[in-house]
Amino acid sequence: MRVFSSFFHWKVVDTIQFRGSGQPDLLFCTHLYFSMQNQIFIFRTSIKNKQDIKRIKTLFTQYPTIHKWNVDLEDWEKILRIECLEITPIDVLNALQTINIYAEELE
Repeated sequence: MRVFSSFFHWKVVDTIQFRGSGQPDLLFCTHLYFSMQNQIFIFRTSIKNKQDIKRIKTLFTQYPTIHKWNVDLEDWEKILRIECLEITPIDVLNALQTINIYAEELE
């Protein structure tokens, strides 16, 4: 069985214990395994200039799970693109708000 959420691939595996008779007499345990997938988030932002980008760079150094990011200053929406693991769009939005950068995730 495979269940997908926006950040994890879940695989459910049932382990059954057998005792001599060949018949399962105990449901031993259920394991959930997941593997993190590289995520790409895209945001429309309130970034105005290179000084804002420097503040973002300083902020993102606190998040080692953000592997790559860039800002398109030529786009009227000042698009911020982030490649990361183990972080949610809400985490990014909250972090940006701490440096007075406002953003909205694009879907």
